[in-house]
Amino acid sequence: MNRILLSGFVMAAMASTATAQIIELTAIDSKSISDTHENWNDNRFRAYWSNRHVDGFVKFDFSGIPDGAQIMSMSLRTFHEEGFGNPANDPQVRLYRVANDSWARTQSDSHPGLNEVLTPVHNGFPFGNLVPWDWDIDVSAADWSQDLADDRLSICMRNVQTSYSYVYWYGSDPNPAPPVLTVEYRTGGFTIRLTGQCPGQKTLAWDGAGSGQMGIIIGNSQGTTTIPSGHCEGTQLGIQGSVTLYNIIGTQGGSGQVSQSIGSGGRCGRWIQCIKINDCALSNVAGPI
Repeated sequence: MNRILLSGFVMAAMASTATAQIIELTAIDSKSISDTHENWNDNRFRAYWSNRHVDGFVKFDFSGIPDGAQIMSMSLRTFHEEGFGNPANDPQVRLYRVANDSWARTQSDSHPGLNEVLTPVHNGFPFGNLVPWDWDIDVSAADWSQDLADDRLSICMRNVQTSYSYVYWYGSDPNPAPPVLTVEYRTGGFTIRLTGQCPGQKTLAWDGAGSGQMGIIIGNSQGTTTIPSGHCEGTQLGIQGSVTLYNIIGTQGGSGQVSQSIGSGGRCGRWIQCIKINDCALSNVAGPI
């Protein structure tokens, strides 16, 4: 901990009033659509390539999460469908957010398009029936406000390998095993969120910060570090490893944002937490940058 940079904080530690909650959402719809606009309205959630992409789409009802919530983490669990020789030829699969939620299994739809990349490439999938597979979603990769506002989240699964290969999962029918999305979110209090890519343009936004100033603290990873001395002594941060106070900025009346272009040799992969200068209250931890 950099004691000199933190010595300007002026009050005793005070906990944030934000509340973290976890909700499990079962898929409400699914289908497969090719990038040449062919439709498969069955209970098969595909990631397939043979001269074109056949992408799997799954939809979740977000109405149980308040519109102003801060998404802290998300994980999608899918269940493998045994048979058809799948997984075939080592498919390379990742997830994307889909902004267009108008597709439905009962319709013939054009491909709705892909938005932000949510996961790295996955491979090495199981062969057995109903074997679960977990996809940890990078919540910093997207702005979820649209999905919270319209109460729907659509996710696409694409096989990015451009040679004949595929994997199948069960779709949203209640039986035998629809996909499940686990969402950790936070409401109220002092919250921050990161969007954008690193290297590239990265934006830090905040809400509930009140008036005054806040410090932006950067660390190597999630964990715990206690401010050892000075004002705010004893405050336990949620980041660790080479923790430094990067900057102090105005809170713009409680909500605002700041953007910066970060190079490949910069702070990519590190984590951020903010602290209010007037009362030492902490935000959630966001990242990786």
